[in-house]
Amino acid sequence: MFRCESILAIDIDPELVERANKNLRKAAESEMQIGESFKNLIDVVTFKQENFVESQHPELYHTVTCFSVTQWIHLNYGDPGLIKFFYKIWEVLRPGGVLILEPQAWKSYVIKHDVSPITAEKFKEIKFRPKNFQKILLNRIGFKSVEHINPSWLKAKLRYNRPILVFNK
Repeated sequence: MFRCESILAIDIDPELVERANKNLRKAAESEMQIGESFKNLIDVVTFKQENFVESQHPELYHTVTCFSVTQWIHLNYGDPGLIKFFYKIWEVLRPGGVLILEPQAWKSYVIKHDVSPITAEKFKEIKFRPKNFQKILLNRIGFKSVEHINPSWLKAKLRYNRPILVFNK
């Protein structure tokens, strides 16, 4: 059985972190009512508000997940910020670690690019498209391999059709 010692979830948005903490408390309360078949979620999961691109992380991780994140980093920091983000992930992963990445489609950038003056300006400067992320992560950042995951059950149940890429360090 898989057991996770700890989960650190980071988001730049304090409201999302607050909402996640509320949901965690609700889930932990439900777990206590059901019984403790594994560690209390409160002891395992930590939500932290910070800017991952700008922060320091001395610890190493087995897995980093990025769901619906790259578009916002890209739109706020441009190509240099996205590359910095990818390098930062590489640095915090243990040897043999895994990056699970869900890049948003370019059409989503087009729809969301004008949410602020910064994103509108950065959008004009973007040269790397999401379709290039795999090549960047393998050839420039240094990941060894990638596996594409797009389970049919996920598409059917949630009408979810974004690619999920699993990169191995």
